[in-house]
Amino acid sequence: MRICRFASVFPFAVNEAPATGSDVIVHWQVAPAIEALSSNIFTLFDFTFCRHVAPRMMLGEIDEVLAVTGRHIGAMQGESWAQALLRFQSGVVASFHALLHRAPVGPTEDFRVTGVAGEVVIEHGPEGRLMLFNAEHPQGLEVMRAFPGKVDSYGAELRDFSLAVLEGKPLDAAPEYSLGELRTALAMYRSAESRRWEKVWR
Repeated sequence: MRICRFASVFPFAVNEAPATGSDVIVHWQVAPAIEALSSNIFTLFDFTFCRHVAPRMMLGEIDEVLAVTGRHIGAMQGESWAQALLRFQSGVVASFHALLHRAPVGPTEDFRVTGVAGEVVIEHGPEGRLMLFNAEHPQGLEVMRAFPGKVDSYGAELRDFSLAVLEGKPLDAAPEYSLGELRTALAMYRSAESRRWEKVWR
């Protein structure tokens, strides 16, 4: 029996328009200083590499995708939103929602995994929690705070890399593993153009 039936991934960022002389931080994709670089690196590449690692580790490799993209931020040279369905080799289907937005928005979440007995939700933001919803906890049980784990993960990555350099330890995630994210992003671009399902590992 398959435990996971459906997963949702919600990469999200809010960009405030910079005021003259202000110190407002602007998302790298619309910052003038990297305008030349951003011409080839857009929302899909930014969010795909950040957000597809965890679902692949949980659900396995992505087999095919169906995607749409669009633009609503004029300062960006590429797409500012993308939505897709991801079908994994296991048969599980996930939805992917990426959005860059300037206006205030309502609460959102980073991940939602729907299984046969309930759901696991990772809330968005510094106060986000890992929540479990099932028959025993229909209103949700806070399993842990999600944000500290995200921050600590960078330390774990640096430690793993330093041990590989200093002691020759094999990396927990080899560089070639990231080809899955790259191939997924490229397949999403092909799908947005063809308006059809596109294979990731073709």
